Amino acid sequence: MASVEQWRNKLWAAVPAAWRGPLQNNFIQRCVTGTLLTVISAWVIWGAQNLFPFYVWCFILIAVREWQRMTEAANWRDNVHYLYSVILLLAIAQAVLGTGAALAVLVVLPFLLWLVGAQIALRHPIWFACSILYLALPALAVIHMMQRYTIGPAIITYFFGVVWATDTAAYVIGRHVGGALIAPGVSPKKTWSGSIGGLAAGVIVGGIFGLILDTGNFFGTLAMSAFLSVAAQASDLAQSAAKRYFSIKDSGGLIPGHGGVLDRIDSMMLSAPLYALIQLLAGRPLPW
Repeated sequence: MASVEQWRNKLWAAVPAAWRGPLQNNFIQRCVTGTLLTVISAWVIWGAQNLFPFYVWCFILIAVREWQRMTEAANWRDNVHYLYSVILLLAIAQAVLGTGAALAVLVVLPFLLWLVGAQIALRHPIWFACSILYLALPALAVIHMMQRYTIGPAIITYFFGVVWATDTAAYVIGRHVGGALIAPGVSPKKTWSGSIGGLAAGVIVGGIFGLILDTGNFFGTLAMSAFLSVAAQASDLAQSAAKRYFSIKDSGGLIPGHGGVLDRIDSMMLSAPLYALIQLLAGRPLPW
């Protein structure tokens, strides 16, 4: 069976030679793949809502592979199937019994994975055990928000819009403006200028989506957008810290211009569960 890298090479060979030069530019790659993912995501959210859980879990399964390659580089193929199994278990539990049942299962999984990790002599059993929380909670959160409320597509569109706007603006502004670094020991490229630009973009795009999707609470929408933008950047920094700990630059190379799937969804790993928790505490889908 062909590997992901082999499939990428086959696709690259099919690209016309005249296009290859521009497409090797990292920024152009980032724009092209980002636009493609946005279009596909919009179609799934609004046009094929029944596929949304499958779409989300597919990303998480790929992220599982990248996580194990990062944390257990020497023998990740020997143990990644344990995480595949529990992710599939959670996906089935949520689909059949609901998010509450999936969360009940999730509570005991870190302990069980820690026992498994110790039994098979992993180098980092704690990272192995905690990975299920890091990888599964965001998926459970976005699927729950999509299915729990009648305006699920609007909630997910608003959330993705704020997070992706924050990500994109922080990257572009940080790259072109530069300046003081936020945390040099964690990420050598993340700057305060990029962070402020990302926050501004998240709030602006969140406000625009709020008007389009008719949240009816403009200032509340701006406040929620600012919160999600900050949470997204904190989540991004947390992933950068993990990569720095394991001395890698990117979690993978599946998505040109972005790196791996984990590099693309890292801003959602903290912000999605927090957003779902806020809605749960409020008893309604904020900022609506």
